Amino acid sequence: MLALSALLGLVLWSRGSQTTAGTAEPGLPAMDFAGHTMGTTFSVQCAAPPGGITAGEIRTTAAGVQALLDDLDGKMSTYRPDSELMRLNAAPARQWLPVSPDLFEVLEAASRWGRESGGAFDVSAGALVNLWGFGPASAPFAEPPSAAIQEVLRDVGLDRVELAASPPSLRKTRPAVFLDLSGIAKGYAVQRVADRLAALGLTRCLVEIGGELAGRGCNHQGEVWTVGIEDPAGGPPRHRVALSGVGVATSGNYRLFASRGGRRWAHVIDPRKGRPVNHDLVSVTVIHSSVTAADAWATALLVLGPEPGFEFAERAGLAALFLEGEADRLRERVTPEFRAYLVCEKVCPHD
Repeated sequence: MLALSALLGLVLWSRGSQTTAGTAEPGLPAMDFAGHTMGTTFSVQCAAPPGGITAGEIRTTAAGVQALLDDLDGKMSTYRPDSELMRLNAAPARQWLPVSPDLFEVLEAASRWGRESGGAFDVSAGALVNLWGFGPASAPFAEPPSAAIQEVLRDVGLDRVELAASPPSLRKTRPAVFLDLSGIAKGYAVQRVADRLAALGLTRCLVEIGGELAGRGCNHQGEVWTVGIEDPAGGPPRHRVALSGVGVATSGNYRLFASRGGRRWAHVIDPRKGRPVNHDLVSVTVIHSSVTAADAWATALLVLGPEPGFEFAERAGLAALFLEGEADRLRERVTPEFRAYLVCEKVCPHD
């Protein structure tokens, strides 16, 4: 599994789309299946193409999706010592190593977005995640000494990993560099599943992995796929957003954290400082044509914080929702691009 994670920020809510094989409307057959991957769950809902889809075809499709996800987990997990990523983490420095196309694509995108975010998104920060006890090794939480943080920071940075495209390969500049793709891999997996389904002629689908989603086309009733954005205070969804040809991801610090001595430590690490983020930004939701990008940018904006993050999102034209403050007294800010995806009925209690 990639990492133990919770369904964060998004409520799977698709009006009229909850169907199973054998229960779809005549002439508009649909399929719905789910499973486990990357330490969390996944679900797929599709409106079948004209002519319908049989129960056997649904089983074959579900098996193919599970196999694809198992393969990606075997490449990108930090919880599996035999994964391709963990073999790279264990490799010595200054040695060029072959990288699978999937892993190279993720690392290349992560490197590009890391530079654009000024280092707020950095997949080389795995050693920091481990130091703070939020990585694969389970241990009681304890704040690391400042000297230990500074030592590990020597192994973190966008220049600690070099990539070459032909053939796809990687080398580390320091032996202790530890790559962690938990801020991008689920989004990439969602993207790959949606692409696989499209190649099978299933172009009207909603794919979800651990709260990251991609919607394509519309559901079996001809309505746009819609999902609810979770209220951290536990109330009804704050908004519903329309997904057609886009993905959505949320990064937040209100579910996964450690508490010691009356202080709360977020599980999201700022790779520039070597410490968990320390601000009142509760969550960031991003909608993007690429769910891989939505996943990465939600993390980067959360690390940047309320003001710098929102200013960055506005400059970059990102569709983003920021929730700030205490869970029961949240302040909400959205970029203009995000408003375009809101599904509003007669009453919008949060507008």
